[in-house]
Amino acid sequence: MTDRITRETALPQVAVLSAYRERFDRWVIENGKEGEIYICVMKVQDANGRVFSRVEKTFGWYRMKEAEIVEKYAMSKIRSPLPPTRS
Repeated sequence: MTDRITRETALPQVAVLSAYRERFDRWVIENGKEGEIYICVMKVQDANGRVFSRVEKTFGWYRMKEAEIVEKYAMSKIRSPLPPTRS
């Protein structure tokens, strides 16, 4: 169990906004890269407790309920690629 948790947290998580699970599955098959974990985000709760390396969108993602809110929330979960610099 610990190995699985360590491995999953070490790999970058990518939020994929999608109105339909089938489109998410197709997106992963067509665009997925090895070494990344793809999370289907269809509502705000799907992004809770996660930190993403980036956000991708499937065709028609904007048809999900509260699409604008979900998009803003997922974008707020992106970690900064560089640590803040001290002045």
